[in-house]
Amino acid sequence: MIAFQFPTQITTNGDLAIPLQYRQSIPAGSQLQIVLLVEAPTEQAQEAVDETSSLEEYTAFLRSRPLPASLITPASGLLGEHLAYPQREADPDFNEMIWNQQWDDIEAEMNADEEIDEQRRLDALRQDLG
Repeated sequence: MIAFQFPTQITTNGDLAIPLQYRQSIPAGSQLQIVLLVEAPTEQAQEAVDETSSLEEYTAFLRSRPLPASLITPASGLLGEHLAYPQREADPDFNEMIWNQQWDDIEAEMNADEEIDEQRRLDALRQDLG
């Protein structure tokens, strides 16, 4: 049996976040035994940030939360060298053309949503003035 230990947290959709390097090293179909050691949330983590919060309030909330250690990589070397000689293999299944098309679709949807919102604001303004 192999044991892994790492800090993690429950994601907003209720899933348990397992760092990629551990997920990749566990063969598909493996049987797992999971032991959870749970720290009680601090008062800060229990503070709710709702949809009415301003951008400044939400930014302050995010800054007050500690980052999981698994997301922190200490800086080392020169950026140019890291880009020229990456330490990780590129995803062999990555298709740049498909990714670009998906990104274009997302941008088109965002632009359409913005146009709808702008039209609603103009209609509301006309109604207020009318």
